[in-house]
This record gives sequence, structure tokens and C-alpha cells, in this order.
Amino acid sequence: MKKLFALVMSFVFILSGCDIKNPHSDELPIKEELIEASAEKAVIKIANLVETDCFYDDTYLLKRNGENGWETAEMKGDTREIFTREESVINAGETVTLTVDFSAVYGTLSPGEYRLYKEIWFVDENGEKEYGEILLNFTVEENKQSSDPQEDPNIITVTVAEVSEKGISLVIKNIIAKIMFLAKNIILKEKTAIAGKLFRNLTASFSLI
Repeated sequence: MKKLFALVMSFVFILSGCDIKNPHSDELPIKEELIEASAEKAVIKIANLVETDCFYDDTYLLKRNGENGWETAEMKGDTREIFTREESVINAGETVTLTVDFSAVYGTLSPGEYRLYKEIWFVDENGEKEYGEILLNFTVEENKQSSDPQEDPNIITVTVAEVSEKGISLVIKNIIAKIMFLAKNIILKEKTAIAGKLFRNLTASFSLI
């Protein structure tokens, strides 16, 4: 009866491409591990702990933790067209690393808590499949802007060491040269009368030093 239930629920999953109702991997002789996860993909490791092959395909499900609890994440694509359901094997005692690409089915995930479901099955001595699932939680963080101050090319700075080394007159000339350069850029970009007047006044000031 238990095997029949598992087969029926697997059939429902294949048809709908949605929720997995089979037992969690705690009831299966496998070990799963989340290596990394982002808004675009997850990398998982699955270890087969027994001397019997186990199997999986490319189908999976994502749920997002929202106001109403865990709900199926919004899908961007048709799973009937995206998933090939081609069977892959994890040989007895072996470990495989899988990359689950979210982009085709879910697009780029928004920030939040997610749960990845993936179906695994064994084949018994009678050729019947016994299904289970792996379940892995992960969080997509919001993009953090760099807090490092950015240098503003329009700000002119002068250090004490510069004044001591070069002398006040040379430093003033360098400052005026920088101001002239900035003013010239304003003329080229803005082409305003004010910028032109500023450039001419600075040229006259420079010639007096």
C-alpha cells in the first residue's frame, strides 16, 4: 500500500510539475548537502549511502516563505516544456554534485527564504520504485551596496606634504591648472556662458602668478 501511494504521488508530481508529497530524505539512505545558493542557482551534493543505485531527474520545486507560510514560488516558465525528466543515476556508495539552475523556471529569485525540493528514488528487487525527496532551505539576500567612499573627480585635494615639498606658489599653480581643466570640461559638456567666463577669468589669474 505504501509503495502504491508513493507511485501515485510521483505520477501526480510528474503531471503537474508542482508539489512533492513523498517522504523526506530522512527516510532514505542518502545524505544531502547545500554547497551554495543564490538568486540564480543552487549547488547541492547528494551521497548514496547504500550498495544500491538511486536515481533522479531534472525536475525540482521551489517554495518561498511568505505571509501565508511556505507557498510555491512564482514560475516564469512552463515546466512541461522545460523539464526533460531524463533519468540520472547515483551509483551505490557514490556522491554527485548537482547545479540547479532556477532561471528557466523561476527567473532570478527575489530576496527571501526558499525551500528546494528534489525527488530521489530507488528500485527494489521487484523492479518497483520507492520515492523520497531531499529538502534544503536557503536564503536569498538583498544586494548590498558598497559602503566604500568613491573618489569624486571634481573634488580637488591638497595635502600638507604637497605644500611642504613643492612650495606654496607651485601648489597654487597646480590648483589653478586643475580648476582650469574642470572648467574646460564644463564648457565641453555644458557649453554654457558661465563656464566660458569662468575659464577666461582663470586663464587671466594664472598668467599673473
